[in-house]
Amino acid sequence: MAVLGDRSIASLLSALAEAPEGFAMVVLDATMSGPSLGELAGEILADPNVRMIVASGYPVDMSGLKAAAPGRARARTRPPP
Repeated sequence: MAVLGDRSIASLLSALAEAPEGFAMVVLDATMSGPSLGELAGEILADPNVRMIVASGYPVDMSGLKAAAPGRARARTRPPP
């Protein structure tokens, strides 16, 4: 098992495309710039073996993601400073 750390959504999507079997979980910051969380999650959760945790200091609407991938998407939020 390995951990891939990156701040680029493009790098993440490229790595997922090159070796989708290499990912069991993806942890995202909900406030990253780039595609919307829903668009990004749709690509990540297209693989039924991948789970996703969305981290944010702000409330995140996960209802669509939870409906699309039951049991595979969670949010972890903390109060903003």
